[in-house]
Amino acid sequence: MNKNILFGIVGVLVLALVAFFLFGKNGKKKKSNTKSDSFALEESGEKNLYPLGNPSGMYDDALVAFSSENKISYSELISGLESGKINFVWEVWAMRKNCPGNYTLDQCNELVLASIDKNYVLPDSENIKKLFSSYFKYEKFIGYEFKSSDSQGFNERYEDIRKERKRVLGEENAKLFFGMEEAQVDFIAASKNFVDSTKNLGGDDRVKKFDELRKKTYGKYHDAIVSREDKFQNYQLELELREKDLSSLSKEEREKKIRSTQERYFGKEVAEKMAKAEKESAEEIAKLEEYKKQEKDFLSANPSMNEKEKSKKLEELRIKLLGKEEAEAYLRRLEVEKLEKNL
Repeated sequence: MNKNILFGIVGVLVLALVAFFLFGKNGKKKKSNTKSDSFALEESGEKNLYPLGNPSGMYDDALVAFSSENKISYSELISGLESGKINFVWEVWAMRKNCPGNYTLDQCNELVLASIDKNYVLPDSENIKKLFSSYFKYEKFIGYEFKSSDSQGFNERYEDIRKERKRVLGEENAKLFFGMEEAQVDFIAASKNFVDSTKNLGGDDRVKKFDELRKKTYGKYHDAIVSREDKFQNYQLELELREKDLSSLSKEEREKKIRSTQERYFGKEVAEKMAKAEKESAEEIAKLEEYKKQEKDFLSANPSMNEKEKSKKLEELRIKLLGKEEAEAYLRRLEVEKLEKNL
């Protein structure tokens, strides 16, 4: 049981973090914003610059906070970066999507700076441009000049990158640009021993301690990160943490507890749909098990029946117990399984 919970917690955390950077809060992968080959890096540079995955498809989740239509002040920008409401790298890529397809990265960066000049007045324009210029400088160094060993594991390489961020950007800008990302990576590391350290606790205490760990590690980024997290992943995670308690309940009590958890995460209407789907799924599984039982009994009772008649009788039995469409789907699944076994 502990092993299953471990995979549930760590798996959900890692997937959520990767999805956060690669797919955004809606969980759907977006098309890359890369406009030309000049934007691309070699694999080693890509890993150094974007250790959690290239964010070039993330611009739809950015605020595009520097356009004339959606303009914020320099102080609002700093406040948003400090809280995690604004992800600076996403904003950079959001602005780069407006660059012509034949532009080099340097030309695109110049266009980004020019658009800030166009939409802002002093002193905000200069202050915001300094931030962007600082990031562009870091991006060139860490993506093209900084070398990391292929033998390094993720944690070791990430620590080296973290140090270079502070050295090149300064501690303040490194925190503004990457503080939220680093808090999430720290959380994955901090949660690795969570399962063993809480295995003797009840479900309520485990959930409470997990939330406390998350708040402590995320710090000031907590609200921003949680607002982007996938509700279904967090729902599954809570069930994993409560599995020991849930397994000790009666079927009715377990269903009631799960239903209340679903309502808390998704609302009553969605919870009702989930309950209906689960009920239908359970009914289909029961029908299938009943068919398999009756098929086995039939074959045992009729060993000498010819194959054609046997096939006909089994088809009638499937349709009777499963319905015509599901009976046909069941046969298709069997064929696929046979093909997979022969591969």
